[in-house]
Amino acid sequence: MSLTKTQMLYEIGKSIKDPIYAIESYLETEDRTQGGFVPFKLFPRQKELVEAYRVNDHNIVMKPRQAGISTTTAAYLAILTALASDKSTQKILVAANKQETAKEFLKKIRDFTTQLPSWMDVYRPAGSETWFDPEKNSSSHYKLWNGSEVKAVASSKDALRGYTPSCIVVDEAAFIEGNKGEEFYTAAQPSLSTGGRSILISTPNGHDPLYHKAYTTAERGKNNFNIVSMKWYEDPRYNGKNDGSGMSWILRDEKSGDVVEEIVDPKSGFGEDSTVPESRWDEMIKNGYTPRSKWFDDMCAQLNHNTRSIAQELLCSFVGSGDNVIDDKYKTRQERDNVREPIRKEWVDGNMWIWEDPIEGHQYILAADPSSGSSDDFAGLVIWDFTTGNQVAEYHGKVAPDVLGEICKYYGESYNAFIVVDITGGWGASVVLKLIELGYPKKNLYYDVTVGIDSVENNKALQKHMDRGKLPGLNFQKNRNTIVSKLEEAIRMDSFKIRSKRALMEIETFVFIGGRADHMKGYHDDLLMSIAMCCFVAATSFKDLEKSKGQAKAMVSSWSVHVGNAEDDDILSEVINTGFYTDNESLKKNKQTLTQTQEHMWLFSGMAGFKKNRK
Repeated sequence: MSLTKTQMLYEIGKSIKDPIYAIESYLETEDRTQGGFVPFKLFPRQKELVEAYRVNDHNIVMKPRQAGISTTTAAYLAILTALASDKSTQKILVAANKQETAKEFLKKIRDFTTQLPSWMDVYRPAGSETWFDPEKNSSSHYKLWNGSEVKAVASSKDALRGYTPSCIVVDEAAFIEGNKGEEFYTAAQPSLSTGGRSILISTPNGHDPLYHKAYTTAERGKNNFNIVSMKWYEDPRYNGKNDGSGMSWILRDEKSGDVVEEIVDPKSGFGEDSTVPESRWDEMIKNGYTPRSKWFDDMCAQLNHNTRSIAQELLCSFVGSGDNVIDDKYKTRQERDNVREPIRKEWVDGNMWIWEDPIEGHQYILAADPSSGSSDDFAGLVIWDFTTGNQVAEYHGKVAPDVLGEICKYYGESYNAFIVVDITGGWGASVVLKLIELGYPKKNLYYDVTVGIDSVENNKALQKHMDRGKLPGLNFQKNRNTIVSKLEEAIRMDSFKIRSKRALMEIETFVFIGGRADHMKGYHDDLLMSIAMCCFVAATSFKDLEKSKGQAKAMVSSWSVHVGNAEDDDILSEVINTGFYTDNESLKKNKQTLTQTQEHMWLFSGMAGFKKNRK
């Protein structure tokens, strides 16, 4: 059908404004299942991807294998470059681990460009039969008549020399060797900062320095990337929607791994008459079900049922480059069942996240991991409801030890919390001293032995507060293995319910390095170590107290016998509410009772420090 000049101009304008329309109207793609080329009809998630490219300057895309993301991106870039005016030319730089990989991506863009009708090329000189300037048309670089260019390079810090792109595309960004990807993207910042655009595309590949860091930072809202994540079962080619085979939804026992339920859905994605309609897929995933299809099973077989490969290439999971201390399935369970947005964010920097306000009668542990003072180190603080197992609050930010002490004091009083501070490196000593200076009850501080803590052994200020050969604070390094094992156990048994996505991300990069549990280079474990200290204190100091409230009553009863006074009820009531009843001579004489009371009174204090009216 021939078009008038007016109709042609209308089509060009509409295609520029709506790239989805342009792709579906003028482009074809290879159909691997049937062979040959078919009209490029985008399925819903592909349309969302194109729209994300149109609206956002910076996009980071997570994809499973064979998702057609690179093909869709190439089609969008073909429209973007071919239909640009000579006043708004596009200079696209395609980068990958190897130049050959980047050249393959460039070829996709070129091939889509050639599919566009010649009348769309309003800048083509008379006599030319192609979209490309013959003087600049090679396998690694081509230029269109409108001035737009596409160049393919291997990622390196020198790849941009002599070239200022308007858009950078990094294909399989997680697979760039060493630090080349990070160096490349850093070198590109001057171009991007002046209105440039960027697209990072990849299947996860552990914790690489470019893609993983950019993606997880975007999840925390700390960079300008828009996240686009596609799941394999959202592709109708693979979920059985096209051939009617459908998906199965599998629910397994988390301990044994045995299948406890299977929902077969032969009409997957065909609307509300499906057993599990598409509108409920996210709900199914959240409830612990995993989707399966014939394609998925075939892919698992191709990957030799390798758990790590399946997690990365099909399930889009960041599996650590070392051996993860905490199994990914327990992290997934925490994310599914426990993680949620805080009800508010407090402190002057907004880094104090609150999920639950203090509840009278509950027992709380506050653990603090102070900053060393370096520019890349953060302080971490976690408050745990020992009664319910819920994380209720956390702080993560760059603050000096004395400021962290003020934060600990304020929120420690709010929750009447038992506080444990890591004093191994010496920075925690300042936190503890600040707490004591501000009047925080010593009975609510964790005390540890001084042996092996060189940085605080000679701290005279801290030694003034020594009690029975112990200093206030925890020797983390001396107890490291035990502390880490209690952390792993608590998360595996779901006895510590993590609310924070910040803390959850630290699990991904907490691995065994040379047999030692530690965070990977360039990442943090401040919140995770604070959680670990909570778990350690609960498993040690609370070992004899955590069984039941009945046990607490038994202890109080034993103290009543020691008092042996007709006024025991009144005495004990005051002891429990205030910590001590120093006017009673019987209690004064019974030093053992007083010592026992002082050591554990915080636990049975009835939330004496509970602040019903928080500032």
